[in-house]
Amino acid sequence: MNKVTHFEFPWDDKERAKSFYQNVFDWKPFEWEQFGYTSWQTGPVDEKMQPTESGFINGGSSKRDPQMPYPMFYVDVEDMDATLEKIVAQGGVIVRGKTPLGENGAMGFLAWFKDSEGNILGLSQYKKAA
Repeated sequence: MNKVTHFEFPWDDKERAKSFYQNVFDWKPFEWEQFGYTSWQTGPVDEKMQPTESGFINGGSSKRDPQMPYPMFYVDVEDMDATLEKIVAQGGVIVRGKTPLGENGAMGFLAWFKDSEGNILGLSQYKKAA
């Protein structure tokens, strides 16, 4: 099975969104200024910001994108190219193709797709530790 490993939601007002999630859920933000992105720590993490307990995932937020106007979650896959082919074969549509995560894909790759019902979801293929 492929696991849900990440969530994202858009914001219209970054500071308002940060205040909301910090004050309501006590999530800890981490800013990636160069990407205009905020990562959200929703539980205990290690030095690589990976969960140290089972049962939760971390997420992120960025300025609302017309292609991603609503929250989404990411499903981690072993082979993004093969999964994108399966999506199209099953009637899905690629919204954003395989995109490097970090410089030249140093952290892996992301993609967005529309499923058979019109929902937009994400794929992730994270680099595995050697």
